Amino acid sequence: MLPSIYYEPHRQIMNKLNQVFFLTILCFFATEGKTTEVAICTDAGNFMVELYDEEAPLHVENFIYYVEKGFYLGTVFHRVIKDFVVQGGGYTRNFRGKPISDPIKNESKNGIKNNIGTLAAARASNPDSATSQFYINLSDNPSLDATRNNFGYTVFGEVKIGMDTIKSIADLPTSASGPFISDVTQPLIAITAITVVPENRYPEMALEQKTETLLKEIYYAINEEAFESAESFFREYHAICGEVGPELMLLEIKVLATLEKNQLATEILAEYLRIADNTKEEYLEALALSRQLTSGMVIPESRETIRLREISGDCSFPVMPDLPDARIATINEMVEAQNEVKKYIELSNIRLECLDKIINTSEDPLVYDDLRLVTAAYNQAVDMQNDIAGSFNTQRTIFLERQ
Repeated sequence: MLPSIYYEPHRQIMNKLNQVFFLTILCFFATEGKTTEVAICTDAGNFMVELYDEEAPLHVENFIYYVEKGFYLGTVFHRVIKDFVVQGGGYTRNFRGKPISDPIKNESKNGIKNNIGTLAAARASNPDSATSQFYINLSDNPSLDATRNNFGYTVFGEVKIGMDTIKSIADLPTSASGPFISDVTQPLIAITAITVVPENRYPEMALEQKTETLLKEIYYAINEEAFESAESFFREYHAICGEVGPELMLLEIKVLATLEKNQLATEILAEYLRIADNTKEEYLEALALSRQLTSGMVIPESRETIRLREISGDCSFPVMPDLPDARIATINEMVEAQNEVKKYIELSNIRLECLDKIINTSEDPLVYDDLRLVTAAYNQAVDMQNDIAGSFNTQRTIFLERQ
């Protein structure tokens, strides 16, 4: 009566150009005074970077902007070249791009070199094209430095703790994956938590004791409805890369939603939906919360979004349908949802054909940056088909168990 929805996804691989973003980093001796530090937790371990607030203020401000809104959560290190760089900050585990802000002005002539362990901004051929992506130098890379006549790649920080984690990522095998023809680690390594390091309230405590104390503070603050305090304790907990499961994630999402920090809450929610049990009531609650959060969000369009619309203007995309709650839905509602999902996939296939023609045109081939944008849009459309089909099949299973 309600057959599963199945389709065979097909991804585009960018194989027309071998040029890719270069990433850069730098070593610099710490100066006196307070510097900004960022804790980064990953599937392969953790590390902390110190930012060069004075030497590269635009890049530091830009990096912190992405950190604070949760942009880097779930992004992978998609370009790893042994003895060269470990690069990330651009794509999710499904190789989806995220909405980025406008690029920033190049600051590579700040005298800081791309030496081993430094953190630098990835960019395209335009010197002023850096946005969210960053890289860590695995060796001294003078070819990435600025010269008298040319801009280089801006170094804006260095790894202070955890260079062993970076080296362990660099030691992983790499291959083609998603839209990339090489240099993607197997397995994928993603950022699981990231935060600007706050003042340490418990400097004398051992890590295990500090972890337990912060968890108690989080639960106590939530019980007292002291949500700003709870958010502050969550930040400290992430700064020590404390373990975060679905239950704690959902608590943080609710705290952030209460404080109307919808962007960060939405990014954490995406990670929650990835790891949580989709048959539990809490999962359905999270789906409802997702719609609530995104309905009130206004995300300004970036230059990349505007450019993509210019390139693919005729490739319209359908609106993803809402699915009923299978725990209470009628058979008619489920059948209607099934038809809507099938219609959505049919219409999105038309978009895929349209994008495919743009990608593979021989009359007026795309430049690299445009090719990257359209390829990412194609793969995102495939992922959305997979998401809606998978979500419907999950709801179908729940519905049939009621019969």
